[in-house]
Amino acid sequence: MNLVWSYGLHAPHEGAKIVEEQMRMAARYQNTLIQIERGRRAAVREIESQVGDLPKARAELEAARTETEEIAAAARRWRAKTRLKKLPESMADALKAAREKERELRRIWLSVRRAIASTPAMQDARDAIGERAKELYRSARAHCGVFWGTYLLIEDAVTRSSRLPLYEGDLPYDPRFVRYDGSGSVAVQLQGGLSVGDALSGTDTRLRIQPPDRRAWSGRRSDRRRYGSTAELALRVGSNGRDPVWAKWILDMNRPVPQDATIKWAKVVRRKHGPHSRWELQLTLVVPDLAPIRASVGGAVAVDLGWRMVGDEIRVAGWQDQHGTKGELRLDKETIRLLALPSTIRAERDVNLDRIRLALLWWRACGGQGPWWLEDALDMMPQWRSPARFARLLRTWQPFPGDELPKSWLEWYVDYIDAYAWEAETEVRRRSLLRRREIYRIFAAKLARSYDSLVLEKFDLREIARRKPVGQDAPENETARSNRVVVAPSELRLCLKNAARSRFRDCFELAAEDTTRKCPSCGVVRDRDAKDSITLRCDCGASWDQDVDGAPVELLRRFEQADETTKLSASRRTGEESRWAKAKRLAVEKSSRIQAARESAGKPAE
Repeated sequence: MNLVWSYGLHAPHEGAKIVEEQMRMAARYQNTLIQIERGRRAAVREIESQVGDLPKARAELEAARTETEEIAAAARRWRAKTRLKKLPESMADALKAAREKERELRRIWLSVRRAIASTPAMQDARDAIGERAKELYRSARAHCGVFWGTYLLIEDAVTRSSRLPLYEGDLPYDPRFVRYDGSGSVAVQLQGGLSVGDALSGTDTRLRIQPPDRRAWSGRRSDRRRYGSTAELALRVGSNGRDPVWAKWILDMNRPVPQDATIKWAKVVRRKHGPHSRWELQLTLVVPDLAPIRASVGGAVAVDLGWRMVGDEIRVAGWQDQHGTKGELRLDKETIRLLALPSTIRAERDVNLDRIRLALLWWRACGGQGPWWLEDALDMMPQWRSPARFARLLRTWQPFPGDELPKSWLEWYVDYIDAYAWEAETEVRRRSLLRRREIYRIFAAKLARSYDSLVLEKFDLREIARRKPVGQDAPENETARSNRVVVAPSELRLCLKNAARSRFRDCFELAAEDTTRKCPSCGVVRDRDAKDSITLRCDCGASWDQDVDGAPVELLRRFEQADETTKLSASRRTGEESRWAKAKRLAVEKSSRIQAARESAGKPAE
């Protein structure tokens, strides 16, 4: 079983310049690989756009999209002019018809593209483009200057992005470039694994940890105070010939590493938190598999995720098991306040930013004159929205006659007002997010300890996050959109999956269609006022809590009725194909295609 052991670090006291250089080069190398991947995707799309009936289908789809955008633009102009939300019936019907036509042409385009992508000629073209991309990858690696452990992390991240689809809907989808803001990592891979004893002995040429006195981990407060938990970490970040180049950190080793574990990776991560940086050591460990602990209750439990205001709290999940036991998870009022506090501090920072902007512009309006670089900055200052621009102006400030007043204002804002507010904002955000995550982890661990199987709804949260298109009469619930960000249902779902996986439980994701619209008593499916009321009612006389007695009961019913094949495909533990098995399978399929293409061309097989 793989575990990630984390420890806090101080800033490096040896090799800091090398670490900074490695992080910068790693960010540059990552953007180079992203550029190659974007070129590969563009080449594949270019070849596809010239084959078969795809150009015709694409042209018809683009014409339909243009027509839809023109009608939507006319609807926006009409709403801006009349200040009304509901469109005229003729305009609404035209917009609806245009969207239906666009959806139908998108389905046609997608079916044609799938047929073309499965042809041997198209697969051979994709393989040829992939081989060229691999050559560029190898050349970029040879010239990147990044130590091998770190560039393996970068290549793994870019490889994951290469598995993303070429299109999002029918629009081209490419990985985005990464802006370097000071965050980064340096790492070393320990091939074959490194025992904990060898890492602590200080003899390895890749990773060395000088631990504190073992009595610091005895659990007695007096020993912890006497011996402390301060250790030293030495990580190899480069080579001078065959000699290692080390960087060293002070390590807060508040707990020992399991003695029977094998260290596979050691990674030092730096994250920017406002004006400060936080360092962390992450050790990827392989520990012997433990026998799964028997569930205290057993059976299956279904969890319905959501976000609904219940008084001063937000209900984020309702659950029910096969025995009829049920419950819910809520974020309390204090947690909600802490999660919303960073936005309040940010609003205060925006007000202070407007004040300093108006003060500097007022100084020029009252006759203040400065050099050309200040005049250029003042001309663009009404469009500035980031405090970083004002800090950059202060850093590049050059003295001139009469600069005492504007410079003192700028120093007061950058060094005192905004610096403290920025630090407070980031620290409150960090602590509130950790508090929310801890609530979710405790909830997930409780369910994973109690039940053998966990059943969740399978749905794409990105669809919920998207804004409604122009022309829909029903206005969006901005409070619900805000609460979704506060709740972060994707984080709760991830905590549930991780808790089930780490405790050897099965986690199933079943279809979410009609779980709320279906009556748990009579099984009738119809639209209900699910947004307006927690309790739903049916014509049969039944009433139920939709988050606790509705969706979880329907999920359990589908789980009990599903056959073993369906359960295996929906399982997140036993049904997933491993990364290495998938890579091996794809390599065999690719070599088979290349050999078949050579045989069809009359060339001897290699």
